[in-house]
Amino acid sequence: ISFLNINKQKKAREELKARSIAIEYAANGFMITDIDGKIEYTNPAFSEITGFTAEEACGQTPKILKSGAHPSSFHEKLWGSILEGKIWRGVVLNKTKNGNTYYQSTAIAPVRNDFGKIIKFISIIQDISEQKELEQRLERLAHYDPLTTLANRTLFFEYLDEKMGEATEIKPLALLFIDLDGFKEVNDRLGHES
Repeated sequence: ISFLNINKQKKAREELKARSIAIEYAANGFMITDIDGKIEYTNPAFSEITGFTAEEACGQTPKILKSGAHPSSFHEKLWGSILEGKIWRGVVLNKTKNGNTYYQSTAIAPVRNDFGKIIKFISIIQDISEQKELEQRLERLAHYDPLTTLANRTLFFEYLDEKMGEATEIKPLALLFIDLDGFKEVNDRLGHES
């Protein structure tokens, strides 16, 4: 008679089940691909973000999300990094199934077998479009006058510093100053919210 202690296997199975449930119900999208980039698994959040069901995505490659906004060198660098076994993190402008573009924060990690060979990739994605839109709006407010939509002093001085650094004897810099009479009153009356 021999006895086999299966407590370790039981605990490992329970842990795998808990992790599987966590991924299935996570707010972030998860995608697992094989070494060639063919999609093998997506969770429901992936479908919410991209519009592609698991059935539509599986068997495809992540190219189904490609917006065309990034040069091929961007994707070559990304693939080079993960094929070297590094984790890649960044923001990608992708497109949904219906063609709308969105900003996606992405982390891609290689999965190795027991011999250290990369066999899969796990991607975690999050739609950060609202955050990016807010950043762009704040950038506009920081650099452009809301009344005239002209560059404000901050942007002017940044641009002037840049151009002064580029100026040479062969390519000198000229600066013209124009004073608009009464503009302060117009700006005070129309340019500031009460």
